Amino acid sequence: MATQHVVVVGHGPIGQSFIEKLMEKKAGFKVSVLCEEPRPAYNRVMLTQYFQDLDGDKKDSMKLSYWSEAHLKEHGVDLVYGRGTAIHREAKEVEFTDAAGKSARLSYDALVLATGSFCFVPPTPGMTLPEKRNLQWPDDPASRPEGVFVYRTIEDLESLIAAAGRGAKKAAVIGGGLLGLEAAKAVYDLKLESHVLEMAPYLMPTQLNEAGGLALTKKIQALDIQVHCGVKIQEVVHDGGKVVGVKIIEKGASEPTIIDVDLVVVSCGVRPRDELARGCGLEMGTRGGVTVDGGLRTSDPSIYAIGEVAAIGGSFCYGLWAPGVEQADVLVRNLVEGGDTATYTKSDLSTKLKLMGVDVASFGRDEAFWFKRQFDGKDPTVRSLECFNEIDGSYRKLCFSEDGQRLLGGVLVGDAKDYTKLLQLCKKEDLGGKTPESLAFGKPAPGEQANSVNDGGDGTGIADEDVVCSCLNITKATVKKAIMYDDATTLPLIKKCTKAGTGCGGCCTPVGEVPKILTATLKSLGKAVAEGICPHFPYSRKDLFHIVKVKQIKTFPEALAACGQGEGCEVCKPILASILAGLWNDNILTHGRDQIQDTNDRFLANIQKTGTYSVIPRCAGGDIAPDELIAIGSIAKQFGLWTKVTGAQRLGMYGAPVHQLPAIFKSLVDAGLESGHAYGKALPRCAGGDIAPDELIAIGSIAKQFGLWTKVTGAQRLGMYGAPVHQLPAIFKSLVDAGLESGHAYGKALRTVKSCVGSTWCRFGQQDSVSMAVLLEDRYKGVRAPHKFKMGVSGCLRECAEAQSKDLGLIATSKGYNMYVCGNGGAKPRHATLLVSDIDEATCLKYSDRFLMFYMSTAKHLQRTAPWLEELPGGIEYLRKVVIDDSLGLCADFEAMMASNVGNYKCEWKEVVYDEGLQKKFQQYVNTSETQQTEQIEYIDMRKQRHPNTYDLPDIEGPMLYSKEAALDSWPWVLAGQVADFPHNGGVAVKHGKEEVAVFHLPGQAEEDGRWLCVQNLCPHKQVRAISRGLVGVKPEGLITLADPVYKSIYDLRTGSGMSHANLNLSTFQVKVDEQGQVLVKLPPADQMADSFARQSQEAAEKKNFKPPPRGSHPDIQVPRAPKNGVNLEW
Repeated sequence: MATQHVVVVGHGPIGQSFIEKLMEKKAGFKVSVLCEEPRPAYNRVMLTQYFQDLDGDKKDSMKLSYWSEAHLKEHGVDLVYGRGTAIHREAKEVEFTDAAGKSARLSYDALVLATGSFCFVPPTPGMTLPEKRNLQWPDDPASRPEGVFVYRTIEDLESLIAAAGRGAKKAAVIGGGLLGLEAAKAVYDLKLESHVLEMAPYLMPTQLNEAGGLALTKKIQALDIQVHCGVKIQEVVHDGGKVVGVKIIEKGASEPTIIDVDLVVVSCGVRPRDELARGCGLEMGTRGGVTVDGGLRTSDPSIYAIGEVAAIGGSFCYGLWAPGVEQADVLVRNLVEGGDTATYTKSDLSTKLKLMGVDVASFGRDEAFWFKRQFDGKDPTVRSLECFNEIDGSYRKLCFSEDGQRLLGGVLVGDAKDYTKLLQLCKKEDLGGKTPESLAFGKPAPGEQANSVNDGGDGTGIADEDVVCSCLNITKATVKKAIMYDDATTLPLIKKCTKAGTGCGGCCTPVGEVPKILTATLKSLGKAVAEGICPHFPYSRKDLFHIVKVKQIKTFPEALAACGQGEGCEVCKPILASILAGLWNDNILTHGRDQIQDTNDRFLANIQKTGTYSVIPRCAGGDIAPDELIAIGSIAKQFGLWTKVTGAQRLGMYGAPVHQLPAIFKSLVDAGLESGHAYGKALPRCAGGDIAPDELIAIGSIAKQFGLWTKVTGAQRLGMYGAPVHQLPAIFKSLVDAGLESGHAYGKALRTVKSCVGSTWCRFGQQDSVSMAVLLEDRYKGVRAPHKFKMGVSGCLRECAEAQSKDLGLIATSKGYNMYVCGNGGAKPRHATLLVSDIDEATCLKYSDRFLMFYMSTAKHLQRTAPWLEELPGGIEYLRKVVIDDSLGLCADFEAMMASNVGNYKCEWKEVVYDEGLQKKFQQYVNTSETQQTEQIEYIDMRKQRHPNTYDLPDIEGPMLYSKEAALDSWPWVLAGQVADFPHNGGVAVKHGKEEVAVFHLPGQAEEDGRWLCVQNLCPHKQVRAISRGLVGVKPEGLITLADPVYKSIYDLRTGSGMSHANLNLSTFQVKVDEQGQVLVKLPPADQMADSFARQSQEAAEKKNFKPPPRGSHPDIQVPRAPKNGVNLEW
């Protein structure tokens, strides 16, 4: 029998799931998949994570892919890039166009339509271009005006990122359902002023009742997102071809208003991508989609449909992940086993997800819960109990049968930890010994012990039948079975064996259910549970902290000898570096400690995407003298750096008499500055925090002229960006000579102590918050901790310094200060918790010392104080006992440790300035004092400053250009330097004509070929020349690894092969040391090598059709505001 050819049209998550299941059967099918996007299938549920680190390796278009192109090829799957245009049923062929627009056909024996859905864009004026509608590609961006986006693919996200990069400041998201709130999260992560417009009376009307929707609204509004429900959207307003607003009629209003926005994201739901099926005459569903039977077969017996395009029985298309996976499983069984071996009927519509950081869940016994809206309270046969927690804003509504004996479903907002248990319970015919009240209000039923659960005694609190991965309906029993019988003893093996965690990934996070099951099951089997930070140290960070303290360990080699093994890696080196600095506060660049630091700490500045660094001096409490402003502006001009005000992004001048205001305004206006609209003091605007060096000098000079006090508001620092590594010592010297010191913006240390002006200037001030902030900042500057920490001091209960969002915050009262701890902003904002009230300044410092040292002694690596407190047994009450009541008897020790830390403080910049040996560590090349500009992105002039252009170079994928095994005899041996010039267990750059290589010295390697290694200095990931500054690691099996310093891509340093990205590889070169101690590298002729790398880069650009924007194509963005009498400025 000839091999059957299965063609899958659509390579999304469901198409990929079908392919994986079919390949697992090894049934001998030939499989081809037609992929419309320019990459293999990826996890759309994780799309918002694409924004979490826009400059880091998370912003990687292949990172979310399930299988790489190589993986698909390895499994015999033919990946074809193109868009399906027609199905020729009689010929059994599917026609498509490739990326170049050429038409081709694929023949099939069985055709699987997994085309998914497209974003529905209503025909509202200004949202679409009807004349450009593309019937073969409903999501075609050309069918929408400029500034109108959808949220579906990575390309959609890239377009949003580009729009934000071009200066967009405000955005409206049309739609407040699941997809709309996901889109709103993307807009929020881009730091845009965000508006959510929903036509229903409340958010998520399909899944939630009104009370649940309102609870969700409050949670989202707390993030500074403006929610408009019950609105009528009349028009997207354009001016000059660009979006400038959305015209709406607010709920209860009679006249329309216009919300000023720069872009609109439409996310009003989806429609099935059924145009191919419709075009070839297949039977269609009543509401769209392709009609399929229980075997997922369409009206053509050779064509099948799964996922969002499949209309089950012609009536309903499921828009969730889990039903599509179940359909894929049924179809594979039928194709492999023949006939109608399996039948698909329906899927559970229950779902749990995190929207804007808020847990939301909706679950039901069957589809009637949603279709009949049993949660609305209108069905007399449904009894409901509601619980609204006004303290944390969470909401719960559970629906029961009329007799109260069965759980029909429920809605959870803000606290969904019981979702899995409630979901299982609603499938049963009783309440499992519970009462409706105990379930609704989270209390034990009569006669039941608190927190009792049938977990088999393993302490997980999870029963065997409980679903732990709701995306793929995987139970605890399935995970346990994989661990016990399939030897899946790590999270990656569990994912591979069970697929748990390959959906949204939440169940496999450190706080998810799967790690708990893994740990408990391994313990029950008597197997060791890996609890160390890495293979080199079998201890937690907390244990290592105490070992280092007790044994007085001062260096990384001492730590390895005392409690570790091997030579260390990119994981343990920064952790030990943090512990050593946190305990002893010794110079982090001496005694080999520089080679265990991440690149930011190693060079005492923050690396940016161009490979240059930002330099941020400390402005304690935001208090900065006019001369210091002038100095920073002058230094930035001298070295050609871009300057920016961080945080709240303004510079304040205080103490201006009213009669001097016009003269001050004139001086500012003459310097090109305008009003910051913070009236009550003279605060010039620094739009986006962007401020030119000349403007800094002008503000400093004006403040001196009029005798004004100057202060940096908000996060209270001034940043200078674009410093090449070799210029850092000279920049440090200029700043130190001006009386400034390191702001430690590069370290896991105290960042800033934010303050308002307090009683010094403010009429409401209770205490001198600036002086208190300066006191705190001067005390804790340079203190290294498990993660960065921030503080704030507010002069009164108006809380202008936002102290309750800080790791440690003080709010002034008439009696002293209230102290709050363990708050933070970022991806998961947490309000700080009150520790103690009305304490004086001395007590503040005492409790601060104790709190910080307790945190530093016990937290995990890279754990902020908020999650640390959540995991602390006993929570805030226990913390009070430790810090205030000294219940552990450790407070004297904590205070002594902090006193030692504070006493050992030295400005790290100043140490470099006056130490020639340390200055050599910043040299651009080890073999010459020459320097050259090596940044991969051109600079443009914008807003009075020099900026890097707003693009990234494409990755250079494919085999390495050179390998040491293929080196030609004709290549010269190039002198790289003396052995003494090279740091142990680290690398330096070597100049070779216009090119450069990275040479690493690992003297502890037993084999000679591992002691000296050389690779290209250009990282193929976005083409940054910084490989020499990466962290070197040695795995227990002898593998030598390198983590690139910018994006953390991992490479095999011996072979140059990419480990985290198989398609990214480094060229390798031979190294030898002669009898005179000279280090020599065998390299191609300099011009030839430079030309080869330039050609490789050019080919990568051509392959991806990459064209950088024209030089100077980003002019200053004009504010679309009509001048009044020819004058724009109120001043």
